[in-house]
Amino acid sequence: MEQSFLKNSLLLNSLKSSLSAAVQPEKLDEMLAFYNNKDKQICFVEGDAGSFKTELFKESRRFLTDNTLVFGFRCFEGTTLDDIFLSFFEDLKRYAQEKKVSFTKIETNSLSQRIIKYLSSINLPCVILIDSLEEVFNKQNQSEKDEIIRFIKHLHSMNKFKIVLISSYFTEEFDDLSDASVCIKTEPYTKEQILSVIPDLSPDDLDKLYALTGGNRNYVYITSNIAVTLNTSAGALLEEFETKRVSFVDFILQKLITFVTEKVKKSLYYLALVNEPISGEYLIKQGFFTQEQLNYVVEKGLVSNEYNSVYVKNYLKKYLIRIIAHLDKIKIHTFWRDFYSSQLPLKPKDRVILISRNTMRSQIEYHSGFIIQQRQEADNTDMSLMSYLNSNLTAWNIKNTNIKDDTEEKKERPTPPKSISDKEKRFEKYELTKDEISLLSVPVDLRKQEEHAAKQQLYRTFEQKEDALKQEKKQKSLPQLYNSAKELEDSHDFETAFVLYYQAWQLVDDTDFKDYEPLLLERLAVCAKRMNKTMEAIDFYNRLTELYASLEQIDKMNEVRLNIAQIYKETFKLNHARVIYENFINKKSTASNSILARSYIELAGIEEDSANTEKAVEYYKKAFAIADEISNTKEKLDAPILAQAYFKYALILDDFSQTQAALDFYQRSIRTAKEGNIYLSAAYTNVGQIIREQGNPKKAADYYKMALKTDIANSNYEGVYYICLKLARLSEEIALESVADWLLKSLSAAKRTKENIYITNAYLETGDYYFDKGDNQKALKAFLLAKKSLEKYEHSQESEQSIELRLNDLKSILPRNIIDKVIQDVENNGR
Repeated sequence: MEQSFLKNSLLLNSLKSSLSAAVQPEKLDEMLAFYNNKDKQICFVEGDAGSFKTELFKESRRFLTDNTLVFGFRCFEGTTLDDIFLSFFEDLKRYAQEKKVSFTKIETNSLSQRIIKYLSSINLPCVILIDSLEEVFNKQNQSEKDEIIRFIKHLHSMNKFKIVLISSYFTEEFDDLSDASVCIKTEPYTKEQILSVIPDLSPDDLDKLYALTGGNRNYVYITSNIAVTLNTSAGALLEEFETKRVSFVDFILQKLITFVTEKVKKSLYYLALVNEPISGEYLIKQGFFTQEQLNYVVEKGLVSNEYNSVYVKNYLKKYLIRIIAHLDKIKIHTFWRDFYSSQLPLKPKDRVILISRNTMRSQIEYHSGFIIQQRQEADNTDMSLMSYLNSNLTAWNIKNTNIKDDTEEKKERPTPPKSISDKEKRFEKYELTKDEISLLSVPVDLRKQEEHAAKQQLYRTFEQKEDALKQEKKQKSLPQLYNSAKELEDSHDFETAFVLYYQAWQLVDDTDFKDYEPLLLERLAVCAKRMNKTMEAIDFYNRLTELYASLEQIDKMNEVRLNIAQIYKETFKLNHARVIYENFINKKSTASNSILARSYIELAGIEEDSANTEKAVEYYKKAFAIADEISNTKEKLDAPILAQAYFKYALILDDFSQTQAALDFYQRSIRTAKEGNIYLSAAYTNVGQIIREQGNPKKAADYYKMALKTDIANSNYEGVYYICLKLARLSEEIALESVADWLLKSLSAAKRTKENIYITNAYLETGDYYFDKGDNQKALKAFLLAKKSLEKYEHSQESEQSIELRLNDLKSILPRNIIDKVIQDVENNGR
C-alpha cells in the first residue's frame, strides 16, 4: 500500500488552524499518523456514546488528498452485509461519474462478488469506514454478525485499503488483526475543556456540570445548545435542574424537544421507532418535515443527517421510545410495516431506502411482531389521563409526593409515586413549568370505551386475516401447498413461501411425499438463503445430500455440496468453501470431471478475490485442462460456467497487459456460450476495446454493437448506457454524423435506469458535444438539465463546480434573451 493519503504538510498545517471544537487535536494527530503508516491497515476508533468518534473521522477527511476515495457506512440495528454492499455500490457509481473508477471490465450477477471486483480494481488511495459497529456486535442473529465481520477481515486481507472501524467497544473477533492495526480511544471533556465550550460557567457550576455529565462531549454540547437557543446561561439551566427530580440527561432531552412543534415531535416519534436510516427527500415528500424543519432539527442535534440519510441518534431514540403512548406505537409500527412491504418488490434504484430485501423482510417481521405484542399489552392498559401521566411523566417534579431523587440513567422507568400508582386514593396536586406543559401533548379526549372499541376492531382485522390463512393451509394437499409456495417464492414473498414449503414437508404420510421431498428440501434451502438465514439453508441442503446419498444419486449430491460451498463463499466463510472444493479435488469425494473443473474454477475465484493472482491462474489452467479433456465425451462442463471462467481468466491476462492472450480467452468465452453467459456483453465490449487500441475502430464498433444487442435483449439499460457512450466516442473517429444519435440513445437508456447519476452524466456528455460543435443553445439546455438532475442526489462539490464552470462559459457567450428563454424552457418542460 504505497499510495499517499494526506495532503502536503503546508496544507495540513493550514487545516489544523481551523479545527472543529468537537475534535480532540491529539486524537486527530493519531488518525493522521495512521493514514501515513504503511504497516497499519486498520484503525479502531473506540469511545463511549457521545464522545464524537464520528466527528473525529469527519474532521480527518479534510486532510485526505482530493483523489482519495472514501466508502462510508453506518450500522443500525437491522443492518446486514447486503446493506453495506448496496451503500458501497452507490459510492462506486458516484466515483464512476467523477471518472475516478471504471466499471467497464467487471461484470457479475452476484452483488457481493461485484463489489469485491470493483474494489479490487481501484488504483487510487481508498479509505473504508464502518461506523457504529457496536450495532453489529449487539445483533441477536449470529450469522448476520459473522458475515459482516468476515467481510471486514476480507477487505483487510486484500491489503489495498485503510479501514476505519468506529464503535463504543470492540470484541475479541478482531484480536488477530492487532499487528496490523492501531487503536484510538476518544475521551470525555476535562473541566478545562468544558470551560472552553461554555465560558460563562462559574467554578461551582463547572463542578456540577462535570459531575452530571461525566464530561460527555455530546451532553455538554446539548447543554450549550439549549442555553444558546433559550438565550439563557448554562448556570441558569443547572439551577432549574435542581428543582426537578429527573436525571440530568432526561432533563436536557425534555428541554431539547420543546424546541419543535407538536407535528415535528410526532415525526420524531416515527423516526425513533424505525431501525434504519430514511432519506431526507422521502421525509420531506411525505410531509414529516419541511426542508427548513429538517435543517433545524439537524442543527439542534435532534436528528443526524449523515451517509445520505436521516436518523435519530440512540441517546434520544431511547428517550423518545419511553414517552410514546401504546396506541401511537401500534400506529407507527403499522406504518413502518406497510412501508417496508411497499418497498420490498421494488428494485434498489426505485426504493426510497437503500437496504436489501433481506433487511426489509426482517423489519417487516420486527414491526409485525411488535404490533401483536403492543396489542396484547394495550388490552391491559388503563388509558385514563393519570395512567397516561404515570407512563410518561413519572420522573417529573410532582409536588407533595414522596419521590426519591433517582438519577441513575439505567433505570428507564422509575417506580411511580404512590400518589399516582394507587388509583383508589386521591391524586396529589402537581405543578409544571410552561415548557413542561408543552411536552405533554395529552389528547383532550381519552374516553376508554371509544379507544377500546377501536382497538378491538383493529385486532379483529388482524385475527381474521390470520384465521383465513390457516384455513387456506388446512384445505390444501401437498402438491397444492407446493404450487402455492412456488408462486409466493416467485413473487419474492420468501417468508410465507418458506412456511408453506415447511408445512408440505411435514406431510410425510402423503402419497406424493417421496416425489416431492427433494424439491421441498431444495426450495426450503433456497428460501432460507434468500431470507439471510444461512445456517438454516445449509441445514436443509445437508438433509438433501443425505437423501441423495441414500438414493445413491451421487452427482445430485455433489451438486448440492457445491451449493453449500457457494453459501460459504457468499458469506465469506472462505475456508469452509475451500474444504468442500479441495475434498472433490483430492478425490476424498467421488466426483465427476465436471465437478472437479468447477471446483478448480471456484477456488480460482477465491484466490483472485484474495489478491492471490498466481494461485488463481494455476487453478484456472487446471480447470481448462479438464474441460479440454472431456470436451469430446458425453460428460461436458456446463458451457455458461466454462464461458465465465474464460472471461475471468481473460481479465487477469488483460490486467497484466498480456493483450493477445486476453483477446483469445475473451473470444473463447464468446464462442463457448451465448445463452446463459452473463459475461457475454462484457466480453464483446472488452474485445472491442482491445481491437480499438490496436487501431481498428470500425471492427471495434462491430463488437460494441454486438454488446449493445446483448444488453438490449436482456433489458440491461445500464449496459446500454455505457455502450452507447462508447459508440458515441468511437463515432468521433469513424462517423461524426452519428455521435449525437448515440449520445441521445445513451441519455434515453440512462433515464430507463432511473439512476440520476447516469442521467446527469449523459446530459453532460451531450452538452459537451454540442459545446464543441458550437451549438451553444443546445449545450446550455443540456448543462441546465444536468444541474437539475444533480440536485436530486448526494453529490460532490467537484461535480457541482464542474457544471457551474460550463454554464458560466456559455453565459458569457450567449445573449441574455437566449439564456432566459432556455432557462424558462427547462423550468417549464423539465427535459
